[in-house]
Amino acid sequence: MSGAGGYDDKMSQVADYLHDYRKVLEQVRTSRQGRPISEVRQALREGFESEGIEVWDEVLEDAAKLISAEDIDSSA
Repeated sequence: MSGAGGYDDKMSQVADYLHDYRKVLEQVRTSRQGRPISEVRQALREGFESEGIEVWDEVLEDAAKLISAEDIDSSA
């Protein structure tokens, strides 16, 4: 059983990671929504790398598919 020691530090790191992850998603969604999946995938990869965060390939692929498939007119 693990203790609560370090919980606040870890939760702060998780919150920072999620903030950076969401920031990349929104930046790519804004600039690449509805574009070909290969373009979206590359933009996501570059964004995550620039933020220094690691994302599983499956997560990156799912995000790229969703952003690529989004209709620009229906996102408002």
